[in-house]
Order: sequence, then structure tokens, then C-alpha cells
Amino acid sequence: MKFEFHIPLRGLIGTEREMKYVEEIRPEARRRMRLHYQTVKYDIASKIAFYRELLEVFGSLEGQFLLYSIYLDQDSEVINLELETSDFQHIDLNKTNLSTFFQQNSPSYNNSSVKGFLKRYFTETLDLSSNEWEEEDGIRNPVTNKLIDWILHKITKDSTTNELRDFVLNYTKLWNTYFSNPYNLTKALILLHKFHEKYRNLDPQYLKIDLKTLLTDLNYFINELLPNVFNSPLTDVVQPSEIFKDGSDHNHLRVQSYLNKMSEFQERLTMNSVFFQDLGSLSWPDLLFHASTALPHVQTAYLNEIKRRHIINDVPKFNEIDGFIKKISMIKTPLNKDVPDSIATPNYLFFL
Repeated sequence: MKFEFHIPLRGLIGTEREMKYVEEIRPEARRRMRLHYQTVKYDIASKIAFYRELLEVFGSLEGQFLLYSIYLDQDSEVINLELETSDFQHIDLNKTNLSTFFQQNSPSYNNSSVKGFLKRYFTETLDLSSNEWEEEDGIRNPVTNKLIDWILHKITKDSTTNELRDFVLNYTKLWNTYFSNPYNLTKALILLHKFHEKYRNLDPQYLKIDLKTLLTDLNYFINELLPNVFNSPLTDVVQPSEIFKDGSDHNHLRVQSYLNKMSEFQERLTMNSVFFQDLGSLSWPDLLFHASTALPHVQTAYLNEIKRRHIINDVPKFNEIDGFIKKISMIKTPLNKDVPDSIATPNYLFFL
């Protein structure tokens, strides 16, 4: 593996080397990694040797991918104990939020460095009291409550997506450590319900981060990793099927409740995501059509784009209004009359 993938990169450095790898080599490299992982995943010694080789060959190019593959591996604790500092020579651990874990100085909790790392991370990030970590169960959910408030605060402030990304990935590890075997459907329902109830009341005009894109990208990233990882309810947003992975015989009504709540959450994510789209690329007929047919929650985004265009004196031409009228004449759903009344009728009355 080492020489086969090094040859095309020989003589290249920096950005040029990274671009060559991403554009021409990475899909095949990851395909082979996953195939080989399947042959060693049940043998700890072989898996450790496999990860060690990957870190040597691909550490400078796939650092994040490999660190999270190891971290989210069910045997991460044993693997990390066997890896040495020299195995990470191609990765700057200090630039990752996993540095404490991989430098093997994470605190122990219940004789587990993984649980110790998770407790320290979430206690510091969420400012938990000494008792709240212990009280996180199906009846009291102090960690879940503070987790939801933390995320909602971050997406309404000038935060970085990396901070949110790391947080959600660490929660994925927490979920796989505590709640996935068996899948804790009660915890999942509580998290989804509470999160959705607060998230849907946010004014999307003031959101700073597109949560749908963030969580969807993380879903794909997690599913690309070498080990089979359970998505937490936060990243179970592309195909909500995580509750079926563990093979448990969950109550049908509670499963359906989870799927219904996930569907509502997905819908709200999609609606809020409209405010982050490039509406400037829409044609006038399409923009007016969306503004006339969108739900009130979303319509504001289209109305803001109409207002922006008018400010710069970009107004629809006669033929564009005609195209808009033809589009709305083909649908039977009720229209929001504000757009036709405020734009089409006063200025282009003879088209109506």
C-alpha cells in the first residue's frame, strides 16, 4: 500500500500534493482502506497494526479521517494505548480537539480513558456541575438540556463551524459509548423533541450557521469512516434508520414517534436552510413563484431577495412577469397574494 499510493505523489509538496490526492487518489484509497478494515476489525492486534500503517502512509493527507476512525472505533481505548507518539508524527495533534485523548493523558472515569475524556470535555464545554454528569438518565437530562442550549446559542452567534463540528462528533462518541447498545430510544426521543421545540422557534433570519448542511455533512463523514458507527439523533438526519441497527425489538409506536419527530426536525432544518442558499441565482419567474408559494416561515428569505434586487434597481422585465404568471396559473394550491399584489399588479397590471 505504501509504495503504490506514494508514487503518484512523488515530488509534490503542500497544497499541490493535497489537491492531487483529493482529486485523483482518495476515493480509491478509502475504498481499499474500508475493504481491508473488514478483514481485521475483529482482531485487535491486526487492527492496531492496520491503523499504524495507515497513519504512516496517509497521516499527512488523511489526518482527520484517521483520527476520527480510531476515536469512534469501538476498540478505541485499547488501540490508543498501543499507539505511540511516533505513530502521529505526520499529524499535529495540538490542532485537534482530540489531542488530550490521543496524547494519552486524558483522565480516567470508571477505569476508562474514553469515558474520562468525554466527561472532561462535556463538563468543561457545557459548564456542568459535579452532579449533572451523574444525573443524565431517562428521567433527568441535565446534559441533554445544556447540550441543546449550547448548540442553539452557537448557531445564533458568530461561531465557527469547526467548533460545532467537533462538538457533535464528540457527542457521537458519547452516544456510541452510553446509548447505542442497545439503542436508547427514550433518550433519542427526549433529545429530538426538546431540540425541535426550541429550534423551530428561532427566527431563521438571525441564524449564523446552516445547521442542516452541518449535520448532513457530518452524517456523510461518519458513514465514510472505517468502523461502523451509530449516528446520534443529531446526525441521524439523512436516512433516520439508526434505531434499527442494533436489532432490538423496539415498541412499534415509540419507533414511529421517533421517525415522525425526526421528519419534523428534518423539515424545519430544510426550511431554515433556505436562508443560506444563493437566491441571487434564481430567475425572476422562479423567485416570484417561490415567494408566492412558500410557507410563511420561509417566504421572508425570498422577500428579502426581492427587496435586495429592487434596491439595486434590478426589476423584473415584462416577459419575466409573464413567465411568473404562467407558472402560478399551473398550480392549484393557494397563493400568498402579497407578491402578486405588491409587484405584478401595480406595475404590470395588463398581464393579469
